[in-house]
Amino acid sequence: MSDASDPALATYFSNHALGRRFPWSLYHAPIDRALQRFLGDLPKGSRVLNVGCGMFLNLPDLPAGLRYTGTDIDPRAVEACAARHPGVEFVRSEPLSLPFPDATFDAAYATEVIEHCDRPEAWLREVMRVVRPGGRILLTTPNYDSTSLKLLEATALEVVARFQGFTRKGIHPFRCTAPTLEALIRAVGGVAPHADVISMGWVIAVTFTVPGRAS
Repeated sequence: MSDASDPALATYFSNHALGRRFPWSLYHAPIDRALQRFLGDLPKGSRVLNVGCGMFLNLPDLPAGLRYTGTDIDPRAVEACAARHPGVEFVRSEPLSLPFPDATFDAAYATEVIEHCDRPEAWLREVMRVVRPGGRILLTTPNYDSTSLKLLEATALEVVARFQGFTRKGIHPFRCTAPTLEALIRAVGGVAPHADVISMGWVIAVTFTVPGRAS
């Protein structure tokens, strides 16, 4: 599918691309650096799942030698990614039903996804299901302990959204802080996560190891 032939798809592409430009890069560039560090620690040949891959625009910049799979709820993203990145697996999925067997991947990550989940516990449990015991997971999400982030979302970002024909109100049903995200991971996975606050305090980046499964 050509983004030039479909105005709605062209807008979808351009919205994803904004994250790589100033001033949006103030938010997104530290996320990319956190992801680079996370992936850089993985052995060559590791299978890595990108949950909610969107347009996967940063794929060419990620460490080589890893076997990437992308999955997204939006069929436009899956179709476009498959066309742009031949040889990489892309699969459409529902948030609470990933189409992979247990323990398929050595690592998984989801950048700016969990905040869109109205059932974050079930979503997290499903992501953990497809990662092998001992595998690693990285999550990033807006930090709603940041007053400046909440102000930006209610003002400038809402104005931009209205100009584009939608509203940001209600798009993040799971608005968490670092302590609430860590508490969720401990409750679901029984593990101790490590959280960093990055991007001028606007983003939480948390990593943790998937525990062994009970026999």
